Amino acid sequence: MNEEDSIDIITEKSKELLNYQVAAFDSNYSKAGTFISISSLFTPLAFSFFDKFNDNWTSIFLFFIPIALNVIGLYYLVAVLIPKKLYLGIGLQEFDRLLDEKAEKVKLFEIGANRSSFKDNDLILDKQNKFLRYGLRLIFASAVSLAIIILIQTINTNIMAENDNSNSENQTTQDSGNSGRQIPEVPATQRTIIEKGGENSGDTLKKK
Repeated sequence: MNEEDSIDIITEKSKELLNYQVAAFDSNYSKAGTFISISSLFTPLAFSFFDKFNDNWTSIFLFFIPIALNVIGLYYLVAVLIPKKLYLGIGLQEFDRLLDEKAEKVKLFEIGANRSSFKDNDLILDKQNKFLRYGLRLIFASAVSLAIIILIQTINTNIMAENDNSNSENQTTQDSGNSGRQIPEVPATQRTIIEKGGENSGDTLKKK
């Protein structure tokens, strides 16, 4: 392999790496847009379950934790979508100057431009990747936390409803067993007396 072949290989490789870097940036941009569209439905969906929560500050505070996580996650995803400047190798203004240069010098200049562009773009891409990771993690955490909170709240609501039904049934049973009617103690003057025994003249019925 001669020197010219090695320069050609490095030139092509530098182009491929730079194109891969730009493609990764576009992929992150597309992912962020997709997850923003999905997570934008999270808040209205969350509020549809708000009536399941008790009217106390603890339940309301727990309810807004997932929403806060989702909003922060959306912030990071929107930050991914902010337009950023990327470098793509040799600038157009250099074409006229390089027109009269030797091919080897042009290729070396292109390699240097691609390498410098890759280094500068790497800082931008690294920051974009971090924002995308933060956003996805926060959105995932908000969805999981909301599901857990709703599950716990539903279980508590069912337990409270069962206790209320049990208490209501017990109260109904007590009410049906105590209808307000009482059998009084009746004195002898209000009762019929029968004298048994003695002669065969029969029983004598007396009433006091």
